[in-house]
Amino acid sequence: MPAPPVTVSRSGPSLSRIRADVERLRKSDVLVGVPSNAEPRVQSLQSKIDALQNRPLKPGLKNPAAAMKRRQRNVETLQARLGAQSITNAELMWIHSKGSPLKGIPARPTIEPGILQARRLITPELAKASQALIENKPDDAEKYLHRAGTLAANSAKRIFGSSQLAPNAPSTIARKGSDAPLIDFSFLRRSIVSVIRVVGKEPVTTPEAEPTD
Repeated sequence: MPAPPVTVSRSGPSLSRIRADVERLRKSDVLVGVPSNAEPRVQSLQSKIDALQNRPLKPGLKNPAAAMKRRQRNVETLQARLGAQSITNAELMWIHSKGSPLKGIPARPTIEPGILQARRLITPELAKASQALIENKPDDAEKYLHRAGTLAANSAKRIFGSSQLAPNAPSTIARKGSDAPLIDFSFLRRSIVSVIRVVGKEPVTTPEAEPTD
């Protein structure tokens, strides 16, 4: 005799609950990067110009006149950047991450390698966030996603000025007085933030604390 037909049911409270869990997971995440907003870059450049112009020279300099000339060149460079308002921090980060052969800028990625280097610390926080979402605890999930975002953002910030990046050209070292890549882009480092998105809650953009060595 042929075997009786088998019917598989696709309904029931368990399946509905699983679907709800999956939906909460799908709609919740943490993003790390630079917001596409030009205003923080404008404020940062202006603050740097003001600081340079108002900062007194260090006492005991052997050649204060030469120091003043270097400062003025730096101010003029920053003022030129301030005048070019068409580029945002996000666009500038993309240029430095991918490089620009036209401008002689080598690729110096910071965010992607920073996240990879902190993966061992980030993964447990993401796992805790997933469990909290399954248990329908959005506040706990937000807390764990915030931790993951902070770890990732601060790891990316630590790469600025490090030996992991392509070195400066000799002409750049002579002009800046430093061989640390991207060391004069502190405003770009500070612009890295994390955005936490938890289903049922408003997205939260978190300015991250500067990393400590």
